[in-house]
Amino acid sequence: IDLPTTPGSSRGRLSVNATALGAIASEVMWDAVLEAGK
Repeated sequence: IDLPTTPGSSRGRLSVNATALGAIASEVMWDAVLEAGK
């Protein structure tokens, strides 16, 4: 039982990290766009 849940939790952490990185990247991109638009 422990073996299947461990890969699932690690995949969940990876997906959360990818989502967080994507959100940060989009915020940085929008900051650059707004600064360029001034």
